[in-house]
Amino acid sequence: MDEQSKHDHLTHLKGLFGDNAGVIQEKITDFFPAIVYVYDTDAKKLRYINKQVTDVLGYTYDDIESWDDNLMKLVFDEDKELVKNQLEKFHHLEDGLTEHYNCRLVKKQGDWRYFRTQGSVLRRDEKGKVSSLLFVAQDITDQLQSEQEAKAIKELFADTEEMLRFGSWTWYIPENILHWSDGMYKLLGYEKDELAGKLTNEFYLKHVKEEQRRSLQESMDNAVASKGDFSCQYSVYRKNDGELIVSSRGKVICDDDGKQIKMVGVTNDISDQVRSHEELIDYRHRNIEREIFLGSGSWEEDLLTGKIAWSEGMYRLYGYNPEEYIGKVHVNNQFIEMHQKPEDVERGKLLLQQVYLSGNNSYLWDYDINANDGMVRRLESYGKLIRNTDGKPIKIIGNTRDITQLRMAQRNLEVKVQELNRSNKELEEFAYVASHDLQEPLRKLSTLTERLGTRFAKELGDDGRAYTSRIIAAADNMRMLIDNLLEFSRVTRASAFESVDLNQVLAKAKSDLELMIEETKATIVHEILPVVEGMPSQYLQVLDNLLGNSLKFRKSDIPPVITITSVEMDPSEVLEYNLSDKQKWYKIQVGDNGIGFEREYAERIFLLFQRLHGKVEYPGSGMGLAICKKIIENYGGIIFASGEVNKGTVFTLIVPEKIS
Repeated sequence: MDEQSKHDHLTHLKGLFGDNAGVIQEKITDFFPAIVYVYDTDAKKLRYINKQVTDVLGYTYDDIESWDDNLMKLVFDEDKELVKNQLEKFHHLEDGLTEHYNCRLVKKQGDWRYFRTQGSVLRRDEKGKVSSLLFVAQDITDQLQSEQEAKAIKELFADTEEMLRFGSWTWYIPENILHWSDGMYKLLGYEKDELAGKLTNEFYLKHVKEEQRRSLQESMDNAVASKGDFSCQYSVYRKNDGELIVSSRGKVICDDDGKQIKMVGVTNDISDQVRSHEELIDYRHRNIEREIFLGSGSWEEDLLTGKIAWSEGMYRLYGYNPEEYIGKVHVNNQFIEMHQKPEDVERGKLLLQQVYLSGNNSYLWDYDINANDGMVRRLESYGKLIRNTDGKPIKIIGNTRDITQLRMAQRNLEVKVQELNRSNKELEEFAYVASHDLQEPLRKLSTLTERLGTRFAKELGDDGRAYTSRIIAAADNMRMLIDNLLEFSRVTRASAFESVDLNQVLAKAKSDLELMIEETKATIVHEILPVVEGMPSQYLQVLDNLLGNSLKFRKSDIPPVITITSVEMDPSEVLEYNLSDKQKWYKIQVGDNGIGFEREYAERIFLLFQRLHGKVEYPGSGMGLAICKKIIENYGGIIFASGEVNKGTVFTLIVPEKIS
């Protein structure tokens, strides 16, 4: 507007309002829904501000008049630098143009409001320098909050889609344009930018598994034709990595004329749910197969309502085909007791009462049933009581198995054990009698051979005397073999044991072998041995045989050194040997520096009459280690050997502190 136009404008206003034209203009600005103000850039003072400053910010004209650089007094501290930079821009702004910025203005009460401020050059001095600026500041606090809320809602929806693995979509039917939410892009592994202008229903269908594509298309077409909705489960391929199982639901939206304009829907990733469901079905099938294989079933009884739930295995145990009877018979205590013997029913009730009162939470009992299929079965039930916080029983869960065959096998086994015990007793008696009867002819044979060699030495000559010596030696070997066989037959599991100090047993064994120890110049080094349960005489047999073995199978050029160690086994080692963890176990090792043996003979040396060397070089019956093995195993322990040729042998005994 040029000077003449401005003059004409003012003249026109004066014509309308007379000399009050300036006042009228001021009143008009007061009606603006914004703060209007004029800022003097030289004096850094507000030369004019409308009354909105009072209505919106709470300041009076007197408040503003008293401030130095009063514009900056209105600006929030954190935004002052921004406003100063914006004011500098106006010095380079052409007339007729505007500049805008956002900042916070402080209310008199101390809080603040957001304003969008738009300004232009109002006046320049004679040098063209900006001297005053006109500003209009509009309160946009509520607008920003709405925008932020909308943004937060959008972000929350996007996060929800990602967390729940679903996406929403809109298919504009006439245009065949498809719009996806962020969740759809993430489901199929795409970025938004790479699909600009490509989203159509055909594009999506290409991701559907080929054999399921037609079914999905037909479901959508039927929904469009009927103006209804659809639901479909199918598989889709992601852009780069793998396959998803999804469920889509859509609804057709029509305009006021009933014309189909779009379909809106959601697609969920249900891969985990489907796989979990498949695993659950598979587990159920495996559980059914396991119950069939093991002849068992599981059950649960609600003690408050009396309801009983059976697995399929329970129906089979009671002679009912699950496919025919599940849901058709009412399983309760009366139904179950109908199949049991009266005495078993009473015994079961008494057992439960004892469990309730004792505070125990589990029980085991067995009973007979007359099954629906005509069979009589022996069942064993293991039940566990569930109590509430007050200790009151509220539920029993349990498992039942068919032990009919097991009980028959146990009875047969008991009969066989009795027969075996009788046979063993007879065998022991026979062995004793046989050994006693065999000893007498051996003594006569030895005596007569010695007399023959003495009286007829000259007639026999050197060869004859050699033969008589060999006969006597053979008789002695036979006598030793009979004695050892008798000793082996007498090694049985005693019914009563006593505390055995293995240190005293070792001292007795060394005394028994004293002459041999001196002859071989042997050294025996040992640690303190434990006190265990057993029979002293049998442990003495073990140590006599093991020490004698080390002394016998020594090297010819080196005096034997025998080392005996003992340690208490730790729990992990106990489990490694598959032993009971309810008591202490000791590992005792007897090692030597003798001739050793090859590893392949580690088990053979414990068998009856097994020898790795000739009788002439190493005399003996071959039964000593077999006796050791029988004694240790009768105690529930373990014995084994390890060795290397010319490097010695180590015998390991694992024995319990107490014999159970």
